[in-house]
Amino acid sequence: MDLNTAMRLYRTRMSEFPVGQRIKQVAIAGVAALLVACGSNDSNGPKMDSDLAAANDFMSSRTRSFDEDWKFYKGSLGADQASLVGFDDSGWRRLDLPHDWSIEDLEGGSTDGAATSQPSNLFVFEQPSLTASAPQRIGPYDAKLTEGDRQTGRVLGGEGWYRKHFAFTPSDKQRVSVRFDGVYQNSDVWINGQHLGFHPYGYTEFTYDLTPYLKSGDNVIAVRVQNIGKNSRWYSGSGIYRHTWLTTTDTLNIPVYGVGLTTQSLSANGASVNTTVTVQNSSSASQAGSVRAMFFDADGTEVGSARADLGSVAAGAAKDVALTLNVPNAHPWSPDTPYLYTAVVQVMVNDTIKDQIVEKFGVRTIQVSATDGLLLNGKPIKLRGANVHHDNGPLGAVSLDDQERWRLSTLKNAGFNSVRTAHNPPSQAMLKAADELGVILLDEFVDMWDVQKNDNDYHLYFADWWQKDVTAWILASRNHPSVGIWSIANEIYDAGAAESIGAQLMTKVRSLDGSRPIMQGGGQGIIDRFNSPTTASYVDIGDIHYQLSFAKEHQAFPNKTWMQSESYPAAAYDHWKLVTDNNFVIGDFVWAGWDYMGEAGMNVPRLIPADSGSETAFLGLTSQANAQAFGSQAGGVWGPYPWFAAGDGDFDLIGQVAPQHLYRRVVWGDSQIEMAVARPVSGGRQQQAFNFGWFDELESWTWDQPEGTKMRVHVYTSADKIDLFLDGNLLESRTLSDSDKRIGSFWVAYHPGTLRAVAYRNGTEIGRKELVTTEAPAALVLSADVQSMSTSRDSLAHVLVQVVDAQGRLVPDAVVRVNVSVSGGELAAMGSGNAHNVDSFKSGKRYSYHGKAMAYVRPSKTPGKIVVTASADGLRSATLELSARN
Repeated sequence: MDLNTAMRLYRTRMSEFPVGQRIKQVAIAGVAALLVACGSNDSNGPKMDSDLAAANDFMSSRTRSFDEDWKFYKGSLGADQASLVGFDDSGWRRLDLPHDWSIEDLEGGSTDGAATSQPSNLFVFEQPSLTASAPQRIGPYDAKLTEGDRQTGRVLGGEGWYRKHFAFTPSDKQRVSVRFDGVYQNSDVWINGQHLGFHPYGYTEFTYDLTPYLKSGDNVIAVRVQNIGKNSRWYSGSGIYRHTWLTTTDTLNIPVYGVGLTTQSLSANGASVNTTVTVQNSSSASQAGSVRAMFFDADGTEVGSARADLGSVAAGAAKDVALTLNVPNAHPWSPDTPYLYTAVVQVMVNDTIKDQIVEKFGVRTIQVSATDGLLLNGKPIKLRGANVHHDNGPLGAVSLDDQERWRLSTLKNAGFNSVRTAHNPPSQAMLKAADELGVILLDEFVDMWDVQKNDNDYHLYFADWWQKDVTAWILASRNHPSVGIWSIANEIYDAGAAESIGAQLMTKVRSLDGSRPIMQGGGQGIIDRFNSPTTASYVDIGDIHYQLSFAKEHQAFPNKTWMQSESYPAAAYDHWKLVTDNNFVIGDFVWAGWDYMGEAGMNVPRLIPADSGSETAFLGLTSQANAQAFGSQAGGVWGPYPWFAAGDGDFDLIGQVAPQHLYRRVVWGDSQIEMAVARPVSGGRQQQAFNFGWFDELESWTWDQPEGTKMRVHVYTSADKIDLFLDGNLLESRTLSDSDKRIGSFWVAYHPGTLRAVAYRNGTEIGRKELVTTEAPAALVLSADVQSMSTSRDSLAHVLVQVVDAQGRLVPDAVVRVNVSVSGGELAAMGSGNAHNVDSFKSGKRYSYHGKAMAYVRPSKTPGKIVVTASADGLRSATLELSARN
């Protein structure tokens, strides 16, 4: 029987079972086909075949999703009982992974978030009583019991248990392993009562061999997860929040991430790619064979191949094989052209395939120099960077492929070409999306080493675990062309030991991948007490955070390339000018590109007397005194409840453009003119954009204010002159120079109508912008990023709910309670961009923010029509049809 016949047999047998039962029945239904595909019978195994489709079919049986049909219990249990096959879990909740219990509703809380639904970010000044009047428990939030408080978004952690029953028929010719892509955190795993291991770090992958403990009939994997104490500076989530996988191979096999692909050289004539393959022998006798690698282009045409003798691999041992493949007329990977090749790597015995791996990769080179900056494929590139935490807003930490792709696609379309994975390794879904979309990743390892930032964080495990975790981090990411730079840490506090530990990490990373430059986030110039200036001596790229000059750093290390991996929204013009004016500065990464839960209330602006000074202010964190002054900007309390999110992203929690990004478009030169109007402030004051805190403003001339109220209008433009009109009447002309940093400000007495700004350069109009007063809310409208989905549990539709007037125009500051229901699918979550509106993400009810809310819709496991309905009191409802296909 050949491989294709085996796979047809496997799929036919699988189709006899409902989707939800297939993983439990995998061996009973298809073990014969799988054993053939894995080459457990030398005489009947599939012969060597360069057909890419056949290789992909092989992979679909070799490694299968293990996400469906788990059972979950929130609470503490005795491991001596809960890990056993016979433990009674009949009362546990059934669910599919990934899963995050910290985003789920708590029992006994309020069911209506009206008290905190008002849209103003200025409530800490204008409505300080809101902190006391907000419900103390609602949705996933508890103002009193949360251990992480504002740092982790006022949610709860604790202990949770997962159990999965599955039937399997072991064989002497098989090896079976389970892989967890991410569990937060401190996980213990058992198979049939046998403890497999403990894994503390919540962001690195880990694999366990199940083979010695599997038995015929019912098998049970049990996982205990403990998110206890203060262990994170942002929302982490709790549980098995990334994918799980079950892998079945022959005893002579390639271990997880055992294939490495590195572009050795690239020219107009082609590329040379080094391929390293680890082969392990899990049997009790030595085995000999060979390794073959084949490369295919995006059309599926073979473009290169090589074969090497493996020789004999001793029982229980592993062996590395190196091959070099030439790709003629190679298509380089870049953000503009993210071209991907496919590698098929096979382990063979007498031309019988024993194991094979299919891996996507890109051909590209990357270097840095103080003279030329960052060179991608030999060409200079400047990084327009966004800091992004791992949480997915209303979904919590749950990582779904479509969600990760949608977020990166949104950022890429907005002009960002790079993302820093702050401050931990990304998911495989994010890596894949970055490869396909053309986003350069600054791939970061950890937020601390051996000195704590919280009592219960990773510093407790660093000494014993860093080498294993670095290995897992690098191997999981190394073949992805999107990964351009490694970062070994963020803002390390232990200045005295930083050089010694950092050098050790550098050595370890280079032993696993020497093809990328390495940096350390905030390695120099964050807060003096945090970092030693010697940090820059051992990294390839020096890095600062929140500074307006590289003069001191460049003088100390004139041959070093520099970047700023965290910068303020309020100083976007100054930060980007450092990049464009200096070859040795390769990029700027705003904090943050996408809003996130935790570090609550970062975006609160200052209030200053009207016309008393600059509308943007910078307070560098170069001293402890400045840091304390910054933290007390909001009336002495930084981010009081009900703040649960930072609020400082260029995009809010549901992916809608925040006003600071309007400014960034102009600073980058992507837009000639943008306009926004600041929310009015009482007491003769005005807002001041300050560090992370941008203006609370909208693209709106619809305000619930008496006529004549003084409104602050901001026009962002690269022009040298602006004319501002109201209903066609010229209000004011203003000239701009570089010292205005692309901001023109006006006071305008509010009167409903049409506000128009016209921008000129050298007397020629370069752009105009209009804001028109809308009518009262009249209806809801729905739109989605996709119209059709597969039945995969990774599929997701982002359904935007907008509040519109009778003419179909968005009502920019409308706050209405929207109810969403879904038939034929599942409402995975619902939320808004309001960073202080504490409410449920699971109830299907949410207050709009800036006239918008978002429903996250997943398909059921069968094809068919999905109907999404949105309603609100007094407004015309809306319906949207989607479809799910096999």
